[in-house]
Amino acid sequence: DFHARVTTAFESLLSRYGARPQPTDGFSVWTAPARAQTLRIGVVAHGGTNGVVLTHLLGIPPVPWEWIRFETPLAAYSVVGLRAINDEGYVWSLQQFGRRIDVPA
Repeated sequence: DFHARVTTAFESLLSRYGARPQPTDGFSVWTAPARAQTLRIGVVAHGGTNGVVLTHLLGIPPVPWEWIRFETPLAAYSVVGLRAINDEGYVWSLQQFGRRIDVPA
């Protein structure tokens, strides 16, 4: 249920910007507008939610413990981007994972 709630909400958010998954031969290729390479969306969520989103976008099949697969430190961020695979679609690429900004004390 958690996976379904998170992925449905996230796909709804992305669809507002024209990015939608298209199941193809057992995996998802995403459609996106031409501006997809420059569009930036920031999402702030708990680590478990972020882990489910990363798993989903990267096309890794869900498992009951999927929020542990991409466990990050507190206050960390990850970056994914759409990469064109042909003239008709994109896949998500993990570009940065679990980064933290060091703030002087």
